[in-house]
This record gives sequence, structure tokens and C-alpha cells, in this order.
Amino acid sequence: MLNYQTVNILVVDDQRPFQLMIKGMLQNLGAKSIQFASTGEQALQKCNETMFDMLFVDYNLGPGKNGRQLLEDLRNKQLLKPLSVYVIVTGDSSRPMVIGAVECQPDDYLIKPFSQSLLKSRVQKVYDRKKALAPVFSAIETGNLKKIAFTCEQVATNNSRYRQHCLKLLSDIFIKHDKADKAKEILSNELQKKRVTWALLAMARIERDADHYDESLKLCEEVLSHNSMVVDAYDIKAQNYIEQNKPAEALKEIKHAADLSPYSIDRQHMLCDVARENGRYDLVVTACATMMDMTKRITGQEPDYLVEYMRSILDAVEHSEDSRDKGNFLQEFKLALQRCKKDEQHYKDFNYSQFEQLCQARMQAITGKLQESKKTLYSAGVMSNEQNNDLPIPTMLLPDCISVLLNLGEFEQAQAMTKHLPPEFHEQQGSYLLEENMEKCKEKMKQFNAALSHGINNYKESAYIEAIEDFDKALELAPMNTGAALNLIQAIMQLIKQDKKQKTPEVQEKCKATFGIVDGIELPEEHQKRYKELKAEFDKVFA
Repeated sequence: MLNYQTVNILVVDDQRPFQLMIKGMLQNLGAKSIQFASTGEQALQKCNETMFDMLFVDYNLGPGKNGRQLLEDLRNKQLLKPLSVYVIVTGDSSRPMVIGAVECQPDDYLIKPFSQSLLKSRVQKVYDRKKALAPVFSAIETGNLKKIAFTCEQVATNNSRYRQHCLKLLSDIFIKHDKADKAKEILSNELQKKRVTWALLAMARIERDADHYDESLKLCEEVLSHNSMVVDAYDIKAQNYIEQNKPAEALKEIKHAADLSPYSIDRQHMLCDVARENGRYDLVVTACATMMDMTKRITGQEPDYLVEYMRSILDAVEHSEDSRDKGNFLQEFKLALQRCKKDEQHYKDFNYSQFEQLCQARMQAITGKLQESKKTLYSAGVMSNEQNNDLPIPTMLLPDCISVLLNLGEFEQAQAMTKHLPPEFHEQQGSYLLEENMEKCKEKMKQFNAALSHGINNYKESAYIEAIEDFDKALELAPMNTGAALNLIQAIMQLIKQDKKQKTPEVQEKCKATFGIVDGIELPEEHQKRYKELKAEFDKVFA
């Protein structure tokens, strides 16, 4: 029997009454060493100082890490001993919470309220299993596959009660070390005896990775025919359909999985990607909001999920064909900016004000307010300094900035910014946004560059009327393009010098309207210099 007098225990819960209740239970069982933490961060700090034998952790811990995130951190930082018992406690008995708690694979979970006898029996069961498997855990620490396999077989033979635990551990290790054939041999032998869920799922993953999609799907269906609540089976089905380029089928499966168990970042990422491919931007927004809510309370977190959430709303506005849906997403955008403003202190080294302006600029461009969008974008200070080639925004925001520039027709600036994209950019979040906008603007950029180039050649040959026509055409394609606007004004000024009769009120108004494209905007140094010179020349000509 487990001797509670010799174990170090940590209770992590933000409610003092529960701390006192479980303390009383543990003391009745003989526990002498009990420590408490109210937050995941406090618990992590205590685990850095002490390797606890037993941890009782509430799933919801208020602001900060929850019980699932704490478990992941402790595993990643190797702050749990092989025999440590980690029990997740939750007062929420809803299906998503229970499935989510089980899915993160703690040693056990308890639903409040529970009795002392239940706590004792459940912990004893976990402790017995861990003690029996202790030789296996020791072998795993060596990394020697032969030793691990030998130890697993030995323990399974000597203690049939934990035979399947050993086989599952061994097959998982073989899969992890790219020994799928050995894992498949273990699983096949086990499935011949009994069609157990863990073996069916492991085999389904192996078949999926081997591109045997039909066989993998068949195994998943077998699992679900016995238990429709096995979330992993829906995940694997979705992955199979993704590999087969069947986005509609993939969406159905991953949505089902997310409905059953929403508290998985990886699952929400998959839902987000598949929903976007299906054009279901409402589901993309929901998935991104869920991911942000799961992480936003962690102080010092990276702003990735905030950025993805705001992007998703902007994408939904851009792709909404129904005016009512568009209006709803516009309202959500405004509310989201207000909510996120309150949480900006959570994001370390992140200029939220600049990000907010960038979001506003993209929204203005999407809704056709190009002049406002350009002013907002340039005032955010996101343009590179030509002198030292600095990048004044985080790399993660480049897709957003470049996309706005493309929507404005600032093609030269957009292409200049693409040089700052890292080599691995296509594997990062946000790459879809830039790729989509680049493809959308491809033909327009080609026509614009042709018109601009033709206009410059005509200008050099003093064919100013033709040059003006070319620059007008360029601005039709890219209404907010700074270079084309300044070129047009410069060509008009030269035409007036060549022919005084061209100095008409209509030409004056045309110049004023064209100056409006750049008036009041903090332009890059090269454009700013040209603008000032042309403005002075215009004022002199039309004084």
C-alpha cells in the first residue's frame, strides 16, 4: 500500500475551501508533506524547487496556466519523476471538459466533489501501475530500444495486468523512432487476440503515414462503431481526408472532433486550416477565438494567437458575400480590438498600438476606404528605412502589412518588404494571407508595371501627353500608388513647361486630386523628397 507519510504532495487550486478539504483528506490518509499553489505559475515555480511525488491540480485555475498547460510544461521541462502521480481535478462534469481532461493523459482525473475513499482507491490504482511499470520507465530513460523492448516484454510476462500498458508504450516508442514495422508487428499480434481501441488507433496512424488511407479510415470506423466518443478517431479520419485532398470530408470530421473536445490547440489549428480551405470563415473565427481564449491569460505569452484571431475576423469580412454577415464580423472586429486592448499587457515585447493600426488599415482597405487605409498604414511606421534597411515591424506581421500594400496598389513597397520574409515563411502562420493576395494581384501588377514602364519611356522621350495617359492607366489599376501619382504630376508639370496652354483649371484640379493620394502621409524618404519638390513646383506654376 502507498505510504502517504513519505510522499511530497502539491495541491494546485485557486479556491481556498478546496485546498482545506483535500488537505484534510490527505492528512487522514497519513500525509505529512503538503504544499499549495493557487496558480499554474506558482506551481511551476514550486516544481522547479521540489520534485513532487503526487500532484492534485484543478483544471481551471483562473488567470494563468490551467491544469492541462501545467502538465505539458512539467513534462517538457522534465519536472515530473517517473513515479509521480498527476491527477487533474475538475468541478465541470460536462462532456467536453471530461474528454479534454482525459485527452491530455494525466495519470487520473477526479470530478468534484469526491470522497476520501474514492481518492484513496484511485491514487492507489495509479501508484500500483506506475510501480509495476517502473523498470520500463527506467529503460525508456536509457534510450536503448533493445533494452526497452526486453524490459517491456519481461514486465508484460511477469504481470499480465499491465501487459497492454507495456505493449502500448513499446509500440508508441517504435513509432516515435521510425520503426513502424516493429510497431505494426506488436499491434497485429494484439489485434488478432482482441480489437482493443488503443491498438486500432495506433494501427490507423501507421496506415495513414504509409498512405494507406482506405485501411486507416476503415480502422477508425471500427473504433467509432463501438464508441462514438473517441475523439482521436475523428482526428485521424480528418488527417486522412486532408492527405487525399478531400477538404469537405476533412472539415466534417475535424469539426465533430472539436465539438466533442475543443480544448486542444492542435485540433483547433487543424479546424482553422481546413475551414479556411472550405471557405468557412465563420468556423475559422471560432477556432481562432477558442485558441486565443485558451492562452490569453498567460502573462508573457507570444502574441501569435491574438494576431491569428484578428486576421480571421478580417478574412471573414473580406470574403463575406452576405451584407448581414459582413456587418456582424465588422462589429466583432470593433469589439475584439477593445477586448484585446485590455489584455495587451500579457504580450511581451509586442507593440499592440502598431498592430491595432495595421488591423485598422487592412479593414479600411477591405471596405474600400483606400485613402484612410493608406494614411493609417503609413502613420503606423511600418515602412522600411531605405538608409539602413531596418524592419520596423515584427516578422510575423509582414503578411498583414504586405497584403494592405497590395490592396492599396503600393506594389513596389510590397515587393520590397517580401525581401524580409524568412526562408521558412511558407511553413508559418499567415503565409496563406500573403500567398492569396499575391495571386489575386498577380495580373493587376503585371498590367500596372507595363503601364508604368511605358509611361516612364514616353516621359524620357518628352512624349508627355502619352506619358500622362500611361500614368493615368497605372493609377486606375493601383489608385493609391505613390510612385505613379508623383510620376503623373511630374509629367503634367513638364507638359505645362512645354506648352503653357495646358495650364488650365481642369489640369490644376487633376493635380490637386493626385496630390491627395499622398497629402498628409508620412512617406518614405525618397518619395517624401519628390513630393516636396513637386508640391513647390505646382504651387509656383499655379500661384
